[in-house]
Amino acid sequence: MKKNLILWMILGTIIFATSYAGLFGKKKEIIKIGHKNFTEQRILGQMLSIAIEKNTNYKTDVREFGGTMLVNQALKTGQIDLSFEYTGTGYQYLLKGTGLKDPEKIYEYCVTEFAKQGITWLNPMGFNNTYAFAVKEELAQKYNLNKYSDFVGVAEKLKVGALSDFFSRPDGMPGIKKTYGFTFKEEVAIDTGLKYIAVEQGKIDVAVAYATDGMLKKYNLKVLEDDKHFFPPYDAVPRMKTEFANSHPEIVKVLKEFNRNFTNEDFQKYNYQVDVLGYPEKKVAEEALKEKGII
Repeated sequence: MKKNLILWMILGTIIFATSYAGLFGKKKEIIKIGHKNFTEQRILGQMLSIAIEKNTNYKTDVREFGGTMLVNQALKTGQIDLSFEYTGTGYQYLLKGTGLKDPEKIYEYCVTEFAKQGITWLNPMGFNNTYAFAVKEELAQKYNLNKYSDFVGVAEKLKVGALSDFFSRPDGMPGIKKTYGFTFKEEVAIDTGLKYIAVEQGKIDVAVAYATDGMLKKYNLKVLEDDKHFFPPYDAVPRMKTEFANSHPEIVKVLKEFNRNFTNEDFQKYNYQVDVLGYPEKKVAEEALKEKGII
């Protein structure tokens, strides 16, 4: 009788412990976020993490990958749940698209074609990290430079600097010449890290840059408008598996707050704060989300 009582007590303890664990010890899902290995993508990854943790009950795990294909594969295989991709990269590199120039049509193409792969693209954030011609403010004022077409009749007086392959690639300077009808006085092959110093020192007049590069702010350079849309747009868009989107409506709702809420100038500032001032990406991301009212 005593043995039976002890057995029942042990059994009861096991049942209670199991029930307690089931009710209170259930592990909460952790949302896995992936980003590429450069400053802007690190900031974007932290933005996703902070926005989700501040506005939902989910915790997040942010992971860095080497490049586009690795992040894309991680999303497809479920290693990550969320990432940001650029429309130009999605269109040209991942989908092998050609011919489209209009930013909205390229975005819509990405939405449609990736949906066939079971991946949902939400709305663009509003900034466009594409290639850009950048000049000193004084030069822009002198020649009234606001867009690429303004180089007509002026370019033959100016020296342009870029990576060497930009001057031979069809989607680089040869295409610019064909599309806009101007040729620079001199084409100077120069490393990425030196082009801004070269502009500052007057060794080149025009730098081929990325539109959201933080160094543009440091050197107070003006980015001109690609008015004929030669370069594809690189609008940043949050994306996830469609299955994930359907099962996590609260996360989709949070990310819709990113919709066209950011400008090129915003991300120039954020990249500048990290690359030049040395601020942590997480701090920059959190302050940015506060400024935009997302958290």
